[in-house]
Amino acid sequence: MGVSPGERSCANRHTPIRDHGPARMRAGPVTFRQELPLSESDEPVRAIHTHVRRYAAALRGDLGRVLLAVLGECMVRSGSTAAFTERYLAERRNLGVRVISNGQSSGAIRSRRPPEALYDQIFGAIFYRFLFGLDELSKPYLTDLIDTTFSDGQAVDA
Repeated sequence: MGVSPGERSCANRHTPIRDHGPARMRAGPVTFRQELPLSESDEPVRAIHTHVRRYAAALRGDLGRVLLAVLGECMVRSGSTAAFTERYLAERRNLGVRVISNGQSSGAIRSRRPPEALYDQIFGAIFYRFLFGLDELSKPYLTDLIDTTFSDGQAVDA
């Protein structure tokens, strides 16, 4: 999939706010990996729970404000978030999908739905609530979201 010049401009200039945002956004994907680690070597369910809690907390801070500005600028400049998705989200999503797939293979994650669907269900819900300011991303909400998503459709023990 090609990236238009407008999209490339948006992706390359990933700190659009006037003060150029916090230094960690200028560092790009490497910083995301450091601040929001997700490891394929950790126990998959625990790794996702930890990552999701850190991600939700980061969205409440500078990362969230800059993320909204970056997405807004991408939409204004190119009408699309494709460049942002390609530059930042694809690597994180692929890693998350591998962690979930590992959890399914080990039996730690009971759902047999595709790992991509499970990842998107979790992170899509988080981002939707963040983007539109719907309710707080509390630890109980996040825990229930993950546990329900990873279940096989049976009731999840609290």
